[in-house]
Amino acid sequence: TKYYVAVSYSKPKKKKQGWIKGDMERTRRSMWKLTKSMKDPAITRFYTAGLGGLYPNRDNKKDQEEEEGCRFAKTLIVFQPHTGRTHQLRVAAKSIGLPILGDPYYATSTIKGESNAKRTNGNERTFLHAAALHMNLNGKDISIWSPPSFFQKGESPSENDAEEEGGGMIISSLGFHRIVVDTMKKYCDNKFILDLIE
Repeated sequence: TKYYVAVSYSKPKKKKQGWIKGDMERTRRSMWKLTKSMKDPAITRFYTAGLGGLYPNRDNKKDQEEEEGCRFAKTLIVFQPHTGRTHQLRVAAKSIGLPILGDPYYATSTIKGESNAKRTNGNERTFLHAAALHMNLNGKDISIWSPPSFFQKGESPSENDAEEEGGGMIISSLGFHRIVVDTMKKYCDNKFILDLIE
């Protein structure tokens, strides 16, 4: 059992949780896309949680955000892949309208000619993290929990910590960690991983 955590600058348009299934095929630009055919499908379960309340210094005016062209982290996505394909989670996220923040390939812009730095909001990393793993090896259960450190400062974030990421992203690191933990506890179906989550 594997769980990945990602952050998107979009909000869910249709489903907030569910399955993403379909065959994956190459595009002309050597990227991947999800198709409706189901011959050998990539299968991913996903869950989302909103991040809107984590911006203490942000004015929530939609016009202002569009005017400035800033992309704020709006949605936490927890993925549970049931198959393992190249770029599976990144393609799955794009297919449901939740491109992963910082993804230089699949977080494409609707603005023609926008640079890669603008598409990724100036971030040097893709906000996708392998958070939990459970396996049975030689009859022994092995579980790993590694919470993402996307927005944390130091080892012990305090409630007053806020970190600025590319594009003026200001977010409470403790608040983000709390949402990750709560979302994992709500949707994780593996008791070994649940025992590790704090």
